[in-house]
Amino acid sequence: MKINALIISNYKDNGRSWKAPEADEKTAVLIQKLAAVLDELEPQGDDNLHSVWIKTRRPTFRQFYKYNYEYDTPYGEADQKTLTRATEEYKESYPDPSVWFKLSVKHFTRDPGVEFYGVFIDNSYVLAVNDLNGGFEEDAADLIEWAIDESEKAVAAVKNGTYGLSLKKIPYRYRTGIIRRRDLWEVDPKSKKDFFSRYKKTEIKKFYKNFKSGDPDIPLLPEMTTRIFYEVCAVIYKVLGRDKNAEPFRFKESENERKRYGNVLLTPKELYYANADGRDDGLMNIPLDDPAAFEE
Repeated sequence: MKINALIISNYKDNGRSWKAPEADEKTAVLIQKLAAVLDELEPQGDDNLHSVWIKTRRPTFRQFYKYNYEYDTPYGEADQKTLTRATEEYKESYPDPSVWFKLSVKHFTRDPGVEFYGVFIDNSYVLAVNDLNGGFEEDAADLIEWAIDESEKAVAAVKNGTYGLSLKKIPYRYRTGIIRRRDLWEVDPKSKKDFFSRYKKTEIKKFYKNFKSGDPDIPLLPEMTTRIFYEVCAVIYKVLGRDKNAEPFRFKESENERKRYGNVLLTPKELYYANADGRDDGLMNIPLDDPAAFEE
C-alpha cells in the first residue's frame, strides 16, 4: 500500500517518549540518508535536532474501514448503520485531503565510533539507530523513503525561500505553541482575574515579598554535587507522585547507598533513572560527592 496518513499514524502511535523500535539494517541506511538531507538546514535544538513540516494524503474510506472495522464486519457485509458510523468517523479523522506531520531527526556521536539516530513524528519517538534502550527491530523503509522525498522538497523550499509560504497552508488545528501569560492577559483580562481568584490576597502579597527579597536564612549552595542533583530531583518526583509504583530502570543502587537512605525502595539516583529519559550525558558515572567532577 502506498504511504498515507493512516500508515504514518500507526508508526506514530507505536512510538514512545523515551524508547523506539530499532531500525533494521535497510531502514538504518535510509535514516542516515534522511539525516544527511536535513543536515543541510541549521540545527533547531539540542542533539543536532532538525524538524520540518511535511504532508501526505489521507487514506481512502475503504482503507480506513478495513483498518478499523474489517475484523468485526467485512466491508461487503456491512449494513447501512455501520457504514454511516464509519463514514462519520472517517470525516472527523480526516476532514482534509492532506494531513500534516512534524518530522524530526536527531543524530550525534553516542560513543566513540557509534552514531545515534532518532526519528520522531509529532514528537513521538518512532525509530532508533544505536539507542541503548532500543526495542524490537523494525522494517520501516516505506516510512523513511516517504520522509526522504518530502524532506528533500522541504529543504529545497527553504533554500528558494518558499517554505514559509507552505507553512501558511497548514490548518490551524496543527499549530500549537506557548503563549506568554502576560500577552494572554492583555487580550483577555478576564483570564487574569480567573487566574488570581484561586489565591487569597495575603498569599499573593507573601509570594511577591519572598520573590523580591529572597530568604536570607536560606543561603545559596556553595557547591553542587551529583548527589544533591539526584536528591533535588527526588523531591520533585515525590511531589508529583512519580515515586509510586516506580521500579529500577537502567541503574541499580549498591547496598551501602541504599542503607544511607534508610533502606528505601528506591534511592534518589534510582528514582531519577526510573523517571528520566536516559539522556544524562554520562551523569550516571560521576562520583556522587565530588563537586569538582560534577562541575567538569
